[in-house]
Amino acid sequence: MPPGREGRFTTGSTMRHVVVMTTTASVGFLFLFLVDFLTLFYISLLRDVRLVAGVGLASFVQHIVSAVAIGLAVAATALVSRALGARDHALARSRTTSCLAVSFLTLTVLAALVFVFRERAVGLLMEPGPATEVATRYLAWILPSLPVLGLGISTAAILRAEGDARRALIVTMVAGGVAFVLDPVVILGLGLGVDGAASVLVFSRIVTALVGLHFVVRTHELAAPLRLGVFHDFRAIFAVAGPAVLAQLSTPSGFLLLAAWVGRFGDSAVAGWSVVTRMVVLGFSGIIALAVAVGGIFGQNYGARKLHRLEATYRDSIVFAVLYALAAWGALWLAADLIVWAFGLAGDGAGIVRAFCRLGAGGFVLAGAAYVATAAFNNLGHPLWATVLNWSRAGLAVPAMLFLLVGTLGGQAILYSLEGPGVVYAYAAGSSVAGVVGGVLGWRFVKGLTGNPAGPDS
Repeated sequence: MPPGREGRFTTGSTMRHVVVMTTTASVGFLFLFLVDFLTLFYISLLRDVRLVAGVGLASFVQHIVSAVAIGLAVAATALVSRALGARDHALARSRTTSCLAVSFLTLTVLAALVFVFRERAVGLLMEPGPATEVATRYLAWILPSLPVLGLGISTAAILRAEGDARRALIVTMVAGGVAFVLDPVVILGLGLGVDGAASVLVFSRIVTALVGLHFVVRTHELAAPLRLGVFHDFRAIFAVAGPAVLAQLSTPSGFLLLAAWVGRFGDSAVAGWSVVTRMVVLGFSGIIALAVAVGGIFGQNYGARKLHRLEATYRDSIVFAVLYALAAWGALWLAADLIVWAFGLAGDGAGIVRAFCRLGAGGFVLAGAAYVATAAFNNLGHPLWATVLNWSRAGLAVPAMLFLLVGTLGGQAILYSLEGPGVVYAYAAGSSVAGVVGGVLGWRFVKGLTGNPAGPDS
């Protein structure tokens, strides 16, 4: 956006902005997550449940670092969109460079730590065996590429903050496109199995980062030269990124807890839960994308002091979330048996997948409100509230439902003994409760901003 021009989201229909940005972001997330989904699918065609379980375990671990990348991207969206909304192009360029530098350095350190302790991390989820050996080897391949993944995610977030939904979509589609073409060739055609799948994943992340950097640096000229002066932005970045990262860590941490519980049912159950987590991010990419996609809309209007448009953005986002969740739930209900057949699941694994498609997926009808509230908190000056909301879901609501509906990790039933599929019902119930509470709190917060004269960075 040229210096001094009004932000794209400060005029026009807020519903249109929500639909365009969320739809393009969800398609982008879909292609980004498609890499993991296709990897698991083609590995499942080898018809060895231990390989599926191993790749699933590795993904649970690496998603911890990926969540940090998404949290840093949330900070990039908030800071860059505010600067653009205030028509301060120089500040936007400085913050873009700073956000990319912070993302790369932070993820390099974290990926190195996880690489060193990867075997111990996998051992916490499941007893040592063939599946954990596969997971450890797979992590050794993919962990070094996580800083590059961070660059790809952050550049897409910055493009969304600028309002360039099309190029942000292209950035995130690249990864899925690469996997779609190369996975069957490398995994099945060349017979490289898990190692081949990992190499494709690494290559897709490199291509994604290069495309994103090209759009941000060359197309929009939205990056200042990397100088020591950019470090003065770090305080502003971590003020948003710290709580945002903690908030993003809640989801993979919750999945890790549930994976540890499922692990005691064996390889089939772990494989089924791995498929469910892929269906969550693919089937409900539109809901997940809300937390990032509408951030630029909130941020630009807050930066421009058009506070009345914040309420409209929040309301329209909730409507979009409910309608999207209902459509996705219906599609998964119809496709339940097909998904079980496609991944070659049986026993506990098949039961977990069917439970999610037919009932558990319905939890997102209410859970979507929490994602909208998270976007509002992160981009309107209260990122710590987003952290509390997300951890209330993953660290309080979901574990409480697991305890009540299924039992403790030791196997003692409290109210109902639902065994393997119980993990799905606990996740859906906990997410629904958090969605209702978060949605109400977010709406009260946005309503309260209308009469608040404070500036966007106060």
